[in-house]
Amino acid sequence: MSNTILIPRKYQEEIFEQAQNENIIAALDTGSGKTLISVRLIQWMASRYTGERKKIYAFIVPRVPLVEQQTAFLSSQLPLTVRGYYGAIVDSWQHDPVKWAQEFRECDVMVMTAQIFLDAILHAHWSMTDVALLIFDEAHHARKNNPYNQILKEFYHTLSPHLRPKVFGMTASPIWNINNPLKSLHDLESNMLSKVVGVRENTDELLENSPRPNEIIVKYSTNASYISYSRSLWQQLADNGLNNNKTLVKDNIETRYFVTLYELGPFAADVYLASYIDTILPSHTGKHSQNYLMGPEYFFIPLVNGDSFSNKGLPASVEAMTAMRTLLNEFDAQGFRQDSFTVPNDWLSPKLRVLVNELCARRHNSFQGMVFVEQRQIATTLAWMLPRIADLKSWISPGAIVGHGAGRLGSTQGMVDKKQKQTIASFRNGMYNLLISTSVGEEGLDFQACDLVVRFNEVQHLVGYLQSRGRARRFKSTYLVMIPLEGSSKYEDLKGAEPDIRKLYQQRHISKRVLEEGEEEEEDPVDVAIREQFIIPSTGAVLTFGSAISLLNHLCALIPRDSFTKAIQPVYEGDFQVTVTLPSALPIPRDKLRFEGGIRNTKREAKAAAAFVACKALYDPLEVFDAFLLPVRKTSGYEVKDAYERLIPSVDHVDELLDILVYDPWVPWNIEDSQTTFTAWIHPFIFPGYEHAHMGLMTAGPLTTPLPEVPLDNGPLHFTTSKCVVLPHDMWQSLHDFTTLGIKWCNTSKAFDQLTCLLILLDPFGNPDLEQMRNVLDKPVIKDAGINHGDEGHLLLQTRHDRRPLLLHKLREDLTPLSQPLLEDSSDIRGRFSTYLEYFESIMSNRRYPISIPVEGPLLRVERFNRHFTSEYAHPSSKSKSMIIGDEQSPKRLIWIPAAMCEIFALSRLQVESFYVFPQIIRRITDVFRARKAVEELRLPFIDEDLVVEALTLPSTNISFSNQRLETLGDSVLKLCVVTHIFNRFPFRHEGQLDCLRQNSVSNRALIAWANVIGLGRFLSSEPSSVRKWRPTIKGGKVQDGNWYVERKFGRRGLQDCMESLLGASFLSGGLETSIQTGDTLKLCFGGNDSWNVRYPERPPDPVPLLYHALQNELGYQFKCGTLLCEAFTHPSAAANIPSYQRLEFLGDALLDLVVLEYLYHKFPEATSGQLTWAKSRAVWAPALTTIAIRRLSLQKYLMRNNHALEQAMNKAISEHGDMDYFHVVVEGWRYNPPKALSDVMESLCGAMFVDSHYDYERVKPVILKIMDPLLQVLRPKLPRDPTSELYIYMARKGCQNARFEKFNSLGVENKLNDSIRFKVHGIVIGEPFHGGSRGLDKAKPLLAFNILKVLETESSVEGICDCHLTKDKLHVTDLSVDRNELDDETEEGFAILAAIELQDVAELPDSQVHIDRDGDEGENEDEDEEAQVEALLDVMEL
Repeated sequence: MSNTILIPRKYQEEIFEQAQNENIIAALDTGSGKTLISVRLIQWMASRYTGERKKIYAFIVPRVPLVEQQTAFLSSQLPLTVRGYYGAIVDSWQHDPVKWAQEFRECDVMVMTAQIFLDAILHAHWSMTDVALLIFDEAHHARKNNPYNQILKEFYHTLSPHLRPKVFGMTASPIWNINNPLKSLHDLESNMLSKVVGVRENTDELLENSPRPNEIIVKYSTNASYISYSRSLWQQLADNGLNNNKTLVKDNIETRYFVTLYELGPFAADVYLASYIDTILPSHTGKHSQNYLMGPEYFFIPLVNGDSFSNKGLPASVEAMTAMRTLLNEFDAQGFRQDSFTVPNDWLSPKLRVLVNELCARRHNSFQGMVFVEQRQIATTLAWMLPRIADLKSWISPGAIVGHGAGRLGSTQGMVDKKQKQTIASFRNGMYNLLISTSVGEEGLDFQACDLVVRFNEVQHLVGYLQSRGRARRFKSTYLVMIPLEGSSKYEDLKGAEPDIRKLYQQRHISKRVLEEGEEEEEDPVDVAIREQFIIPSTGAVLTFGSAISLLNHLCALIPRDSFTKAIQPVYEGDFQVTVTLPSALPIPRDKLRFEGGIRNTKREAKAAAAFVACKALYDPLEVFDAFLLPVRKTSGYEVKDAYERLIPSVDHVDELLDILVYDPWVPWNIEDSQTTFTAWIHPFIFPGYEHAHMGLMTAGPLTTPLPEVPLDNGPLHFTTSKCVVLPHDMWQSLHDFTTLGIKWCNTSKAFDQLTCLLILLDPFGNPDLEQMRNVLDKPVIKDAGINHGDEGHLLLQTRHDRRPLLLHKLREDLTPLSQPLLEDSSDIRGRFSTYLEYFESIMSNRRYPISIPVEGPLLRVERFNRHFTSEYAHPSSKSKSMIIGDEQSPKRLIWIPAAMCEIFALSRLQVESFYVFPQIIRRITDVFRARKAVEELRLPFIDEDLVVEALTLPSTNISFSNQRLETLGDSVLKLCVVTHIFNRFPFRHEGQLDCLRQNSVSNRALIAWANVIGLGRFLSSEPSSVRKWRPTIKGGKVQDGNWYVERKFGRRGLQDCMESLLGASFLSGGLETSIQTGDTLKLCFGGNDSWNVRYPERPPDPVPLLYHALQNELGYQFKCGTLLCEAFTHPSAAANIPSYQRLEFLGDALLDLVVLEYLYHKFPEATSGQLTWAKSRAVWAPALTTIAIRRLSLQKYLMRNNHALEQAMNKAISEHGDMDYFHVVVEGWRYNPPKALSDVMESLCGAMFVDSHYDYERVKPVILKIMDPLLQVLRPKLPRDPTSELYIYMARKGCQNARFEKFNSLGVENKLNDSIRFKVHGIVIGEPFHGGSRGLDKAKPLLAFNILKVLETESSVEGICDCHLTKDKLHVTDLSVDRNELDDETEEGFAILAAIELQDVAELPDSQVHIDRDGDEGENEDEDEEAQVEALLDVMEL
């Protein structure tokens, strides 16, 4: 399907709008593009007709060449099956009803001559009721007994009005008789039951695109003398008695001969006669054709098989045949018909000499002209003559075109089809630069504009005058009329009458007067006395006559519109009783758009009365206005309501950093010195790879049951049955000290408060193994035992360094600290140190306390294990690995160390590994406990437990999984669920109203407010993963409502993010149905917890219009409701009886968001939230959707619109995006500015599918993925940012907060629209401003930013201007949780927040780093510094 579209101009749109509403005959000049209007009308009707019975679109033309021309044009412009029909095509099956039925089934648009159409109806091959639209090309033929008129009178008029097809006529002039033009108009309109209309509002544009030529009259003498020309061929025939032959008489050759003589001269007449004789003499058939006449079909049709000389009535005697042959031979012997022959000027008629002079006067390289003559032999003979005239021979290349004849031989026959097509093609491609034509060239045929059009014979009627003049459309072209010196000119009468006649049909049908907004009238006391008021009981809002008009205007002003759509306002008709018609862009039932007011004494009061009636209906029952008589909700301020009519609590009082009590499972110990026993709960666990529980947790109270498995990299750690025990008081301290010692060895050396959870050794019966734990406390290492080869594979402990566990790989008795480094050692050791002792001294010399390094004894090859201080476990979304001793897949950290610095460790490998994962066990139980509490107390539906944990984990934990990916997914789920609800809840509100409801219902304010209402904060996990900062202690805890809580701090953004992440988790667990239930539980505006297919009625099925059948096949989706497709493709500029696509676009936008985001979420499991968001935004932004709309589906073919500027913008977008590389549009799309309509219609199509499927997401998702596949394939997590985002990030990294964009008027004229934009830093303009021109200034920002970045990188320095001195750790902005769509980068604050958000997206900073300072104290920082130094030193020791 071709992507090329022709752009309707404004005057064509004007006519199209009228054609939509009624039958019309469009009276437009030749070449003004009437056929394009018919294309739009076919497309519009094909998109609207949904009847079960198929109907065709019939395009009726008067001549055969027009069939092929219009068939080709319509095929190139319509996504429908178009076929042409005329005699030669249908002769073999014209009366075969089966074949006609087949054509009717397979074809959508039938282009045919009027006679073919008439015959098909006469013989009942179809009926007029099978036709949806009748288009009459050259409609002025609908008169008298013409087939056009027969079709109308006999088959159209006789139908009931509701059964008649729509009629659209096209003509250059609807009037034949200038003496009685009103009768001509009336007759044509009566015959076609249509109104003749002309262009009234856009006449200047019409004239610009159909320029009028310079019209001149050239006169010629009728007195001719041909003294130098010898006896004519006709005279010779007469002298031989051959001029009375029956065939010559029958074909009226004598009359044609003398007409040719008069028009062209004697030589031309003889050439014509000789050529005629050629065709009737068998021995001469075709003999001279190729040499002289460029084909016999130029003059006549040759004899066919079976014809003979005698059959034509010529004498059969040998003498007569011989005489005629002798005359031809004598004529040709003079070389008259040779190509090289030059015709003497005095053999030309005076009229022909004038034509030659006029042609020579206009000679130039690109000359194109036409000459109109009356008779066929004049056309063909003149085309033969002109290139043989001396002044024209070198540059004129003429061709002739005449009509088809009635089918018999002789001079009255026309051109055969093939030759006619060839001649037309040769003129179009420039092989011929002059076309000689009879009236067949006047109408319909598509010729290029000419420099010169000559009426060789004077025009006889207005239609011929206007049609032939329309061929002269080049700039400064000439229309030349030749008339004799003596006598009057009918042409002058036609030319003088034309302006008045044109005005007659342009102004004949004037619509009702429209009242102007500014009319001023005196108030009438009676009108004032009967005025009404309408009061809303629930709110007290009042509607008055004085407010009704402005309220309607306000409603219409809020209807979203692009730059190609006119301002939308109500239309008032009438004087003292007014009817107001609301715009069709409002999604209101068509029968509810018109309201009539009562009769009033003043026009203004009558207008107000109509508006009052309309406003009452818009409140009840249509619910377009709310209880405050407002069309939209406020999106800011105190009283902001959501789609449930709930007042959204203000969150201004909510601090950015929240102090919240959070559920905690670790109840503190309550052990007094006076106690002899204490109660404890033991929770044994089995480590991966072991069969029995050797260790367990001990807590002061029960834990959540069942205890969750703890996923580790080498398998799950699972708990056995917990039990409650009573233990002696003196055991407590030993158990606590054992846990503390293990933590210091394996996790952190940082001191901490009393633990609320202990890790203990268990005996075979599951009780605390007190003896073994006391042995470890007494003897953590086995001193003086010596290390031998039998200890390889066992654990050691560094006793003189940092007391960390080591795994012994090999004992090297042949090496001592004084040995030279081996060749296998790294170059850092071999190249710098002569002995291992020097190496050890070097790396340990900066320790805070001196270390004595032994010089004797063997060296050990050991694997070092750092303290495992992270609490991150192997969650399905985790990206880190747990530390397992001896793990074959883990990287080895092998170092040399003197044996004298190590002792055998008292703890076993299992016990050390248990302490390594102790923080992970604690976090896992905490996370699952809070997740289960959330599901239980919030009454959430079933959601995978790990997903709930992820959804409640804030980025401030600094672990590799958090709720950010789920929040990104949930944001799209939230948007679709809210949009679907308000789309159905408010069916009569337009997109602008719905968008305000959506904004309020999904705003950060609403999410934070409802999160506070349900107490979501108590379930969130925000604790840092490092046990240096967090461990289960009693600090900050309290008992409340029988539950144990701990105090935590996190940014308030965590609340809104967790609302969305819970939706994301629900979606992954159970699709949209589970998400709906979750959203309802979270008090979001989802419309309840029922599934959509239960809650909302299914659209009633109706047939899909013919126009969209091919599109359905391309989509792989069959619509049940064709009306949805019509709505999806109706642009607001189209005058239609159904709403525009805006509501469906609003729904489709949300649907596309979720489909694309879900695809990216699963395809790129490692991608961050910011990367997912950016990749999604590149897939659904206007340039990308425009490319898909054009390249994949050719949606421009289906879009119903009526705006010239939009057509131009679409045509440009098609040329830019038609073959654009998908990756290019993803990363460089900011360079383009396609009209929004193309991306809108892509979204509205998706919205229509969603509604048609009864909101079945899983049904439409694969369809959308198929459409979007080429684009989705090029997406990746790390896509380049657009220049505007790069500029945000650049300024954020520089720490500058005093930057902004600024729009201004480049001319400095006050009260004028801004036409330029610039970038300022601390009030200083950076780089050159960008002058937007026709491009929107907001869309010009990327181009400006692109240039600004180059300036900042090469010429200027922000540091030289900015003194903000901000740091990334302490951003002085108000709140990064705001919706970026609410921010204005033309203010310093808005730009700074946007910059911080963009920087966060690319850096993926945890929430705590953005909103709060780091929460460690001085001691912790010192501890971290020390740990870092040790790590660095040991890294150097590695081989």
